[in-house]
Order: sequence, then C-alpha cells, then structure tokens
Amino acid sequence: MNKVCIMYKDHLRLTLLVAGGEARITYIYWLKEPPFGMEEYESYEGKWVEGSVEEPVILFNGTPQGTQKIDLTPHIEDTEIIHQLIGVTRSGKLSWRTVSEDEYNEFMKNLDY
Repeated sequence: MNKVCIMYKDHLRLTLLVAGGEARITYIYWLKEPPFGMEEYESYEGKWVEGSVEEPVILFNGTPQGTQKIDLTPHIEDTEIIHQLIGVTRSGKLSWRTVSEDEYNEFMKNLDY
C-alpha cells in the first residue's frame, strides 16, 4: 500500500493506493485550524505513521518547527472519503474514476491476485 499525505492550511489529504495501483481511497480531513502555523500558499508532505484513518498520526518534516509527529484528531472538523478506480478513457488514456463505496468494495472483493 502506497500512502501519500499532504497538509494544506485548511485540510490534510491522505491518499492510499491499493490493488497494485488500480484503486485508491482518499481521506480529506477538513481542519478546524492547522496544527502548526502555515501561510495560505504553503503545503507540507507528511507520512501516516500511527493510528487509524479515523485518528491519524502524521509525521511532518521541514515544518517551521522542524520535524513533528502530530495527532490530527483534535484538529479534524469533518472527514470526506473519495473512492476511485483506474479506468481507460475513450481516447485510451488512464484516468481515475470516482465510484460509490459499494462499487469500490465490490472491485476489491473481486481481485484475483
């Protein structure tokens, strides 16, 4: 499982690539306030190191205060979940298609590897 985590001033986006890169689930944590001082234009990359997707603990490098391990739970106002599957467009390009949670779960259940 590949994990991509980026903090913006108003939200943190945690994307989990699964099924050999054929599917992904993105958790968007809308924040009451950022866990450290940030300007509007700044973003920070982090790593999900502990906790669950409901209570994530993220390790940030290069923040104004240096390296920090932060429990995001007290900062989260709302969580949005986006399920996506890789697809092929009519022109033959690969792109992400947003699907329902049921369709996503059905796809994951039917994987044969």
